[in-house]
Amino acid sequence: MTKSYSMTSLRYGITDSASCRPLPPVPNPNKKAKDIQEVLPPSNTPNPITHALESQPWFHKVERDAAAATLKQLGLSGSYLVRESRRAGESNPYSLTVFYDNKVSHLNIRQRSDSTYALGKEKDNEKTFASVEGLITYHQKEPILLTARGQQIGKTCLVRHP
Repeated sequence: MTKSYSMTSLRYGITDSASCRPLPPVPNPNKKAKDIQEVLPPSNTPNPITHALESQPWFHKVERDAAAATLKQLGLSGSYLVRESRRAGESNPYSLTVFYDNKVSHLNIRQRSDSTYALGKEKDNEKTFASVEGLITYHQKEPILLTARGQQIGKTCLVRHP
């Protein structure tokens, strides 16, 4: 059986059947943007993880400065709250704000590529958690190492939330 090729196929070295395939359909100009948006989730769809966290007593919808002020007012080392992070980007969706030794620390709660959570910057052999709730529960019994500018400033367990 012999194959026949068009002059275009021969000129450009196309010798497979790709040149014989039909073109994809032309988009329908009558299709409304509304029809396309129905396929995509609305941009204001609540994050299901955030929605679940909102039922936790230690989760607060506050900004960084308000979180710091709230914990300073409690005045107890180990006081904490979790809030949405506005500065850290998508991979750090939440912040753990902790009061210790009259100072407030803001620790990123990082969502790793394997969908687990960890505190701060990526580290070798870091402790990971399946959920933010699991991270908080663990650190209610096990201390968090707090640092500032690379220097250790102390360790504390999460003991009280506003």
